[in-house]
Amino acid sequence: FILYNIAPFIEKLFHSEGLGFLAILPGLIFFSLNKVLLMSLNGLNFMGAYAFFNGTRYLMLLFFVFVYRFLSFDSLYIGSVISMSEFTFFLINILFFNLKVTKLSFPDPYWIKKHFYFGIKGLWGGALYDSNMHIDILMIGYFLSDKAVGIYSFASLIGFGFAQLNLVLKNTCDPVFGKAIFEKKLDIIRETIKKVRRKYFPFIVAVGLILIFLYNPVFKAIMGKDANIIEKSKSVITIIVIFVIISSYFWPFIGLLNQKGKPEFFSIVIMISVVLNVLLNSILIPVLGINGAALSTGFIFVFQSAVLYVLGKKVVFLQSWH
Repeated sequence: FILYNIAPFIEKLFHSEGLGFLAILPGLIFFSLNKVLLMSLNGLNFMGAYAFFNGTRYLMLLFFVFVYRFLSFDSLYIGSVISMSEFTFFLINILFFNLKVTKLSFPDPYWIKKHFYFGIKGLWGGALYDSNMHIDILMIGYFLSDKAVGIYSFASLIGFGFAQLNLVLKNTCDPVFGKAIFEKKLDIIRETIKKVRRKYFPFIVAVGLILIFLYNPVFKAIMGKDANIIEKSKSVITIIVIFVIISSYFWPFIGLLNQKGKPEFFSIVIMISVVLNVLLNSILIPVLGINGAALSTGFIFVFQSAVLYVLGKKVVFLQSWH
C-alpha cells in the first residue's frame, strides 16, 4: 500500500518515468510467501527440494521474460514478469508442501505469538539484508545515469551470482547449527566451520579467479556488438569478486545469531552496515564512479560478514572471538 502511493515519487527520484514500478507490486506479496515456504524447507533440512525450488524460481522468471518477448509486450510492463513468476511459483510451492511435506493449516495461536515476537526482533535485519546488496545500484542511479546503472548492474549481477556460493553454504550450515545448539552439541558447530573452510574456501577462491580471468573473453563473445559494456565493467567485476572471496571466510556462518535465537543482534549489525554503505557510496561514487560503488559494497560485504560471525561465535560459545 505504501509503495503504491509513493510509486510516482520513486520514478521521478531515479529519473525513470514510465518505469512500470506498479507492475512489480503484486509480486511482492507472493515473493514474501515463497520466501517463507523456501526457508521452511531449509529449516527442515529438505536441501534437495530447497535447491531444486530455488533454481526453479529463477528459471521461471527467465521463462516469463521470454514469453513477454515472444508476445512483443511493451517494455513498460516488464516488471509484471516478477509478479507472474512469483504467483506461479507460489502455486507450485503450495502443491508440493501439501503433497510431500505437511498439510498446511491454520497454526496454533501459541506459535503465531512466538513467531511474531521473534520476527519483530529480526524484521529489520531480514528486510535490510537483501536491500543492502542493491544500495549501490540505487545510488548510482541517483548520482550518475541509467547507462551507468546498466553497465554496473551487468557486472554486479555476475559478481553477486558468484556470491550465491556462500549463500548456499550458509543455508546448508544453518539447519546443522540450529540442531547442534538445540541439542547442546557445540563441538559439531566448530567441526562444521573447520570442515567448510578446509573444503570449500580454496574452491571459492579458485572459482573467483577463473571468473575474473574469463569475464572479458566469454561475455564479449556472448554480447557481440554490445561488448563495450564488458570492457567498461571489467574493473567492477574484479573488485566485487575479490571482496566476495575475502568475505567467504566468514559468510557461510553468519546465521549463528539467528540460530541461537538472537535475531535482534543480527538486525543491529545489518542496520549499521546499511548506514555505512550509504555513506561510503555517497563519498566514493562522485569521485570514482561505478568503481566507487563496487569498493563500497565490497567493503561492507566483508565488514558485515566478519562482525556477524564474530558476534555469533561469542553468543554461542561465550568464550571465543575468532
